[in-house]
Amino acid sequence: MVASGALPYEFSVITGRPLPVGDYVVAPSADGRDVLGMVDRTEIRSIIMEKSTNSVGALAAGRLASANPRDKSYVSHVRVMGLLEELRSNRVMMPSLPPMPGSPVRRASESDLSAAFGGPGEEWVPVGALLRSPSVRVHVNLNRAAQRHLAILASTGAGKSNLLALIAKHVASMRGTMVIFDYHGEYLDLDLGGRGRAVRPRVNPRLLDPDELADLLEIREAADKQRHVLSEALERAKDSKDFWEGLRAGLRAIAEGDSREYREPARRVLDILASALRRLGPVLDPESPGPLKLIAEGYVNVVNLSDLSPRQADVVISQFMDEVLIDRKRSRAGQGGGGASPGPIVLALEEAHAFIPGGDGDWRTRDSAARIAREGRKFGVSLVIVSQRPQRLDQDVLSQVGSLAIGRLLNQRDRSFVQESSEFVTEEISDYLPDLNPGEMVLVGQWVKLPALVRVDRVPEKLSGRDVDFVREWRSRAGPSEDTDELIRRDRGPRSGGSVTLSRSVNLNSEGSPPPDPQ
Repeated sequence: MVASGALPYEFSVITGRPLPVGDYVVAPSADGRDVLGMVDRTEIRSIIMEKSTNSVGALAAGRLASANPRDKSYVSHVRVMGLLEELRSNRVMMPSLPPMPGSPVRRASESDLSAAFGGPGEEWVPVGALLRSPSVRVHVNLNRAAQRHLAILASTGAGKSNLLALIAKHVASMRGTMVIFDYHGEYLDLDLGGRGRAVRPRVNPRLLDPDELADLLEIREAADKQRHVLSEALERAKDSKDFWEGLRAGLRAIAEGDSREYREPARRVLDILASALRRLGPVLDPESPGPLKLIAEGYVNVVNLSDLSPRQADVVISQFMDEVLIDRKRSRAGQGGGGASPGPIVLALEEAHAFIPGGDGDWRTRDSAARIAREGRKFGVSLVIVSQRPQRLDQDVLSQVGSLAIGRLLNQRDRSFVQESSEFVTEEISDYLPDLNPGEMVLVGQWVKLPALVRVDRVPEKLSGRDVDFVREWRSRAGPSEDTDELIRRDRGPRSGGSVTLSRSVNLNSEGSPPPDPQ
């Protein structure tokens, strides 16, 4: 029943058994309207045990408490989610009056929860089941997630990429357009029903500024002279028919010129350029028409960045983001965007903390993502950020995200950062995050009617990114078991003077190396 001190937005209940955190209950408000609430804290109290002050007394008190069923009390704190009748009509409305103390409390039925966590339109897609009521499917509003952006935050191995893969499958089924910036090559084998494309990143160096090209070539930021000579040569090469030959010619001219100060830096940049072209030849394409031509409308486009360094990937990602936003602005203004995908588009960024970091530092993707977070909704550009280290993210970008999926976060600073950055994450939700298991997530924000503790559907073909089972793989590769002595005899063959026996324990000599074989 409802305990004393109930408020319209929270109340406590006294029960005959402990209620699990994440469970849902229904209680009548003071005006008789049913209220749906979620249990966010449960305590078990013992009057006898509270008086124990030492281990001997606690042992005796424990026996007494076990023999006395009236000694224990079960108290749960309930956060009010809304009026049940309004939730059935797809509206969220909080009660104006709290439940009356002493009112009966019942566990929410499957019908109650299906009304609260289902969705009536095609924009609602299933992502999993309620953790405490597995028969109840949880739907999210993909429209709202796209319009106000989405963040997927969880520790490594907690299910971030699985949820992104699930969202990608829903987007593909709707023939939507999506770009996944895949830094670890985890999404290349995803089964998208023929609506997925692997994209090799290509950047036209003619369209880059000197610092962007320097980053792609991995010229150190502190190498001012090398960056200077590259800038000089780039200016001359941009209009050359053969861009690379024009760039090399410009660098050679500086290396052989009158200025001794820049001769050696120019020679060094020539070496760096040759090395970069061997490694990044397909990425740096002077004839590439730009990122927009690489994006196919109605497909999930997976941009494979696994061969690039963070600085190189930063240049590529920012080029895509900037071009997409500019194109959508032109399209919405009726100027006819020149890209292949004039419709709405979702841009998903894995390892977002590496490319949208907080603090100082020059990261182009951070600036591009901040513009999309501010302006994208008006032009049909949506941002999805995925990270296992939320505290490293730029807080301004995260604060503009309207929907969140949060998995297990063990680090207190990560949890505090998320709570400070989002109005949807309460202290109770934050405190529960360390206890989540892999695949379990809290969904909050505009893409759900109510905060939901969910076991996310598993994407079976999403194998990349999962932990390698070292022992299983070793055992599967092992041949028949052989005695060590027999193995040595077989490999070395017979020698004059008899066979050689290797001791099962090899001792190091005083120099720290194994003793020599007997001759």
